[in-house]
Amino acid sequence: MYWLRGLFVVLFVVVGGVLLSSFHLPPGLGVPLLLMVALGIVLLEGLLEKIHPRDALPFFVGLAFALFLGREGAMAIARWPVFHAYAPQVFVLAYLAIVYVILAYAFVHRDRLTFFRWFYQLEGPRRNCRPKIVDTSAIIDGRLLGVARTGFLEGELMIPRFVIAELQRIADSKDHHRRTKGRRGLDLLKELQKLKTPRVVIIQDEVPEARDVDSKLVVLSRKRRAALITTDYNLNKTAEVQGVRVLNINALAQELRPIFLPGDRFRLFVQRQGKESSQGVGYLEDGTMVVVEEGAPYIGEEIDVEVVTVLQSDTGRLIFVRPLPQKEKER
Repeated sequence: MYWLRGLFVVLFVVVGGVLLSSFHLPPGLGVPLLLMVALGIVLLEGLLEKIHPRDALPFFVGLAFALFLGREGAMAIARWPVFHAYAPQVFVLAYLAIVYVILAYAFVHRDRLTFFRWFYQLEGPRRNCRPKIVDTSAIIDGRLLGVARTGFLEGELMIPRFVIAELQRIADSKDHHRRTKGRRGLDLLKELQKLKTPRVVIIQDEVPEARDVDSKLVVLSRKRRAALITTDYNLNKTAEVQGVRVLNINALAQELRPIFLPGDRFRLFVQRQGKESSQGVGYLEDGTMVVVEEGAPYIGEEIDVEVVTVLQSDTGRLIFVRPLPQKEKER
């Protein structure tokens, strides 16, 4: 994008210089003036790039109406006899006032105006969905692909170019474990791009004011008003402190675990001995540890158990169960 902006500035100055040569401007004024105008246009384009179309459309449509109606309204006001002596000044002030009022009304009430409501309907069910920026850890983790396939994610999944670059660096690492993770992340990204929904978009945004990838993700999420998908605990906390909405896949997995209450019964494979010699230990499919009271005799067996209590801590859940007596299993 930088090369295109540079090309525009050069062409604007060259073509503008040729066109202005017949105006006999003072020496040394033409090129600096054209350069300032070109840089101003590039700056405006950069600001517009950060504005969502949902907000940009009311502005430009309102501006078109405002410029037309403002001129007509200002001319009508300036013709009033009471303003005859100050007609030019009244025209300018009235023009600015009318343009401002129309623009402000169009922007504030954009969701109620029929034309804008029709435009938003073209966006389909994604119109109210916040875009989501995906962290490197969420791609490598792999569970994001499964969640996306189920249809629970709507809107756009944005993958910054610097995230892909980080995946490539990990895939090129000399460490075998990191290299495997990086290649796995690149493969999962290809699978994500094959999905029809949600739509995966590679964004080219650069964040020169931030050095590391985590900082860039936070800054970019704030600029784009996007949610951040991650599995990184530290990034999660840093982003939340700075007002970024975070979608943590680990938190989602925690909430989707089956809920057990005292008295619930299920089958469990007892894998090993617990801290006490009489205890056995097994695990649920999600990795939750289950302590079987008086379960040592059943190590290596799958038995029916009944929940006694469930302990919840910052590190996860711990379920205590007891084996069901033989007579209860037969009922």
